[in-house]
Amino acid sequence: MFRSSTFDDFYTSPFGESWYLDRPVLVALVVSLVLHAIAIALLPGMRVPKPEDKPLTVKLVPLPKEPPPPEIPKPKATQQKPDAPARP
Repeated sequence: MFRSSTFDDFYTSPFGESWYLDRPVLVALVVSLVLHAIAIALLPGMRVPKPEDKPLTVKLVPLPKEPPPPEIPKPKATQQKPDAPARP
């Protein structure tokens, strides 16, 4: 028959006690936490490397001078001849 798991069913040891009341489990947990804390503090490979604080220097190259735009010759104004009437 299907039985739903509850909080107490999940956190019990095989001996029927809760895991936090089982003395060897508590001792192992504390020893593990202490050893891991010592390893993180003393072993250099376990720590996250700090980035170096080197200043970033950027040298900007000046832009080349643009040549002046070519002058566009303006068309001269010419007088238009009036249309002559057609000869018969």
